[in-house]
Amino acid sequence: MHIYAYSGFWRSSKTKGWKFLVDEEKGGKLLTLNTSKTFDNLRVMVCEDFGTDVNLVNIKMSYLPSDLVIGLDSPPVFITNDRQLKKFLTYVKTKASTRLYDIDGEAELEAEDAKIDESDDESKCEKDMINGRSVCFSLVDVVKKGQHFTSKTALQVTMEICAMKHNFDYKVGKTDKRVWYVCCADDDCRWRVRTEGLTSSSYFIIKKYVADHSCAPSSRNHSVRTASSKTVGSLIMHKRTCSCGKFDLMKIPCRHAIKAAFSAGIQAHTLTYDMYTTASWRSIYEESINPISVPEDVWIVPSHVQQAKVLPPETRRAAGRRKKRRYETVEDKICSSQGT
Repeated sequence: MHIYAYSGFWRSSKTKGWKFLVDEEKGGKLLTLNTSKTFDNLRVMVCEDFGTDVNLVNIKMSYLPSDLVIGLDSPPVFITNDRQLKKFLTYVKTKASTRLYDIDGEAELEAEDAKIDESDDESKCEKDMINGRSVCFSLVDVVKKGQHFTSKTALQVTMEICAMKHNFDYKVGKTDKRVWYVCCADDDCRWRVRTEGLTSSSYFIIKKYVADHSCAPSSRNHSVRTASSKTVGSLIMHKRTCSCGKFDLMKIPCRHAIKAAFSAGIQAHTLTYDMYTTASWRSIYEESINPISVPEDVWIVPSHVQQAKVLPPETRRAAGRRKKRRYETVEDKICSSQGT
């Protein structure tokens, strides 16, 4: 099926509900989806069409089923795995057409854009929400003036990652429900960021941003910010990867991912890939396996095959304990110390 993709972002209003604002500069993209597409395939396809590196951005996809929404405060449904993607494809099959909306975390908002009239917002969104289908993508790459964030937590996480990438530390000058102001840890440095919250919304927008560091690089290397455990946990859950390598290899949450899920109030088994679910197993073995219809006494076996003798290999296991040829993991060391 064909899906027409837009770029923009969701906006929540107490009186108008959830609406989608379209970014006219990004334009539209035509995507082709089928039931064989996976969540990772869709992420890669969207990044390629919008010219973004999939390893440098965090994509969030969601849709708003308007025919199932009961109240104005009903939020969009987020697609986070293959199971949710299949549910979305099943839902859109019953619709005449499909529209997909791309949320770009780098979209710039000027001062007048931050105070958009809700009447214009409503008319524009109602036009784009025809047939009740929408899918959203969130792209976060660099920090710049005019960039908006869905919440204060998302803003703080982005600033921590930015500080780690550029090897510097910052201190918080002012923070409350409407303002978040940070500056470089060096008092003589000009680098600073001031963000303000949008009226009647959880969004924060960067109002002032001095990107250049006036302090010496040698002084910045002495104080480098490290990501908090909450930030690391959110990255593990959203990107489904961990530096230990076990999450990437086995596609099952490692102990770091399980700890991050517990701290965020998320059930750890939901992070497991769909190939381990019973639904995937049933779909693979749903076809019956029939035996060979020819009886065994009717088989035609060549004589050289019947007379052949299959002998075991001419090797034997060496005496003594086997030598280990690999490095022990942390779990191996723990098990060996406990006598298991």
